[in-house]
Parts: sequence; C-alpha cells; structure tokens
Amino acid sequence: MTETKSRKISKRIVVEGDLRLLTPTALGNGDAESLTDMPLLLDTAGKQPLPLLTGASIAGALRNYLRAYEQGFHTPEVKGNHASLAAELFGAVKGDTGDSDSGDSGGEQSRLIVDDALAHEPTQAEVRDGVRIDGRTRTAEDKFKYDLELLP
Repeated sequence: MTETKSRKISKRIVVEGDLRLLTPTALGNGDAESLTDMPLLLDTAGKQPLPLLTGASIAGALRNYLRAYEQGFHTPEVKGNHASLAAELFGAVKGDTGDSDSGDSGGEQSRLIVDDALAHEPTQAEVRDGVRIDGRTRTAEDKFKYDLELLP
C-alpha cells in the first residue's frame, strides 16, 4: 500500500483586498479571433462582461515578488530550495524531480489558493497600437504592428 501525502489543513486564513490599477494594463486572453490582436480577458458569466485577472497570474506575480525579495531581483530561483518562503507558500519550482537521493521531495502543491480578481463594474477598454522591436537593432520590425486592448 502506498502512502498518500495530503495537505492536512489545520487553519484557514482568508485575505481579501481591492486591486487598483495605477497604469494602463493589458490582461490578455490569448484569443486570436478578435477585432484586436490582443483582446482583454473578460468574465462573461454575468449580465455584462467584466475584466478578469486570473488567480494564476496573481499567484505568479506574488511568488516572483517574494522570490526577488528573498534572493535578489536577477537571481534565478534554485530548484530543490524548499527552505525559501516562496517554495513553502507556492510549492516546488517547476522541474523539481522528487529525487529522494538528493533530498528533493519535488512537486508539492501550493499552500495558497488564489482566486481570480474580477472588476466591480464594466470598463471601457482602450485600443492602442504597438510594434515588435528587433532586439539586435532596437528598431521597429517591418510589418509587425499590432493592436491591443488596455484597461485605463
């Protein structure tokens, strides 16, 4: 019989807050079939579509902020470093193998459940133009203009 690892929940702490955009923000949905090249991600379950920021995006930003705070901004996260607070809260780094010989238990689930953030009211998106920049010449690439939707 194999032993199962479970997240034995002993306490639940709920943190809520309101997010406020300080600059125009693109919450893209990756949909290629739209009037713009990069449309906003919208929750269409209610009466009116509302801009949506996924919990995975929030968790990724929080994890990266915590990792940068602990280890430095340009320092990559070390696989198997389960002593870090980022790994403790958000689970193992992608690619951890679970190699018991090296002490890497790998693949733990996040201790946090991060829900999606949904706008309180419909917001009119702005449409802006963008161009792809050639990294070598640092100039706009020919025929690579795109449109994107932003929340003001």
